[in-house]
Amino acid sequence: MNPVVSVIVPVYNAEKHLYRCIDCILAQSFTDFELLLINDGSKDNSDKICDGYAANDSRVHVFHKENGGASAARNYGLDKAVGKYICFVDADDWIDKDYIESLLPTEDEDMVVCSISYEGDSNRILCISDKERNRECIEGTLHQMIDHMTVCSPCCKMMRRDIIEQSNIRFDVNVSAGEDMLFVCDYFSAGLDKIRTTSQPLYHYYVADSGSLSHRIVDFATTEYILDCIKERVDKLSKVYDWDSNDGYKRHLCTQLNNMLAYAKKRPSFFERLKYMKRTVDNPHMYVLLSDVDYMVKRKRLNGIKALAFRISMLPLRLYYCFK
Repeated sequence: MNPVVSVIVPVYNAEKHLYRCIDCILAQSFTDFELLLINDGSKDNSDKICDGYAANDSRVHVFHKENGGASAARNYGLDKAVGKYICFVDADDWIDKDYIESLLPTEDEDMVVCSISYEGDSNRILCISDKERNRECIEGTLHQMIDHMTVCSPCCKMMRRDIIEQSNIRFDVNVSAGEDMLFVCDYFSAGLDKIRTTSQPLYHYYVADSGSLSHRIVDFATTEYILDCIKERVDKLSKVYDWDSNDGYKRHLCTQLNNMLAYAKKRPSFFERLKYMKRTVDNPHMYVLLSDVDYMVKRKRLNGIKALAFRISMLPLRLYYCFK
């Protein structure tokens, strides 16, 4: 008899936090699950820790593979999973005791999402409302997913494996940032009929230091690749749901603009910073956003003097686009 839930944990050099992660999963109030530990070529003692748990609990299955990144490890886990539902937990994070039980979907639910508690250097809660959303009102979920990028994470969610397999959804191994969001967009594109969200912060996301993915400045070329992928995903979503795809597209662009500007500002020389600033405004996706000053004012919630000052600051850019 297959387990109801498959919990997939990609593991890479995670010995510092791995005991906490595995212990909280094995202590779940809902027990009919399998735990897939994908050791992604760890160089520390993570492999031995994983094997030790597998020897003592039949629900734990360990797979050792060459290092290929988190996306490849998660894909490997999806290939091996047999549960009706899928959830992901990162090796340095932890979940509440009733996480699986609370997120377990009913027969007519396609996905359940919980709020996230940031732990470590940044203690805050990314809270989403308690709500059941059907096909007609899924636009709000899509916008919330874009505005709060962590909600794009495959963690903090319970998803149906049959939807993932029938739509052949996998993580993009070509990038190490933004692949989570692309995966979730693909899952939405499969055509979800009912989603439940809960305000309970059942998932604890550990932010270790400035070197973690949450703080890391994404490589410029990666952001450019992500922009192309976003346009493709937004087009797919617009064919499935009745939502303002133009607004959804620009919401995504706002986030990626911050990534591009952060990368440019960190360049060591003035001329290199100028080069990447120009590359940002010349990007065809960014042109869609930066040339729409009205949208930028609305998104920034500016009014009065602040809105006027912003419009004036954008005049050089508008002139650049006119005479380019």
